[in-house]
Amino acid sequence: MWLIECVDNMEQQYSSVLAELQEIRKQLDQTQVPEQASMKDQVLDALQAVQEKLEQARNQLTAVKDKIISWTKNTLEDVKRLGITALDTAISTLGVQTMLPGLFRQHD
Repeated sequence: MWLIECVDNMEQQYSSVLAELQEIRKQLDQTQVPEQASMKDQVLDALQAVQEKLEQARNQLTAVKDKIISWTKNTLEDVKRLGITALDTAISTLGVQTMLPGLFRQHD
């Protein structure tokens, strides 16, 4: 499913950024310049805040992906049970037809 692949890709990018931030944190922890200690502490605090925000965003993205998967499973079950009318209703209700062109433009 194309949308899930996009979300997976975004999750991987968040993980990569978080790994890079961890590496920066290690490097900062290893620096030992006494006259720059307060600046180092400020940078570490800012780095921690950025990490926390990125982790929150990644967790929210995971929740969105889980909801997409759940909705897809439920919709497929409904289609099997109720037929194509249920699918048409679900697509219409979610406005999928109007969202798709925008999603394709964002992905390119």
